[in-house]
Amino acid sequence: MVGAYRIGRIDEIRKAHGRRGLYSASLFQYRDPFFQLLGPALELGRSFVRVEQQRSFAPLLLLWKGSVNTWRATRGTCGCSGR
Repeated sequence: MVGAYRIGRIDEIRKAHGRRGLYSASLFQYRDPFFQLLGPALELGRSFVRVEQQRSFAPLLLLWKGSVNTWRATRGTCGCSGR
C-alpha cells in the first residue's frame, strides 16, 4: 500500500455516528435542511501517500481511480463533499 483515501456515504456515516461522524463537520456547521438539499452523496477526506511515493503522480492517479470506482459502485449517489 502506498496510500489511502477515506471515503464514505454520507447517509451511512450520519446513521452510524450522526453529523459529528463527518470529517467536514469539524470544518463546517451543518443543519438537517442541508442534507435534504444535498441528497445522496459521498464524503472524501483524510488521504495520505507514503513519503517515498510522494514524488510520483501514480499514487495520486490511483487514489482518484479508486474514488471514481467507488462513486460508480454506489448507484444513486450524485455528489461529493469534503476535502
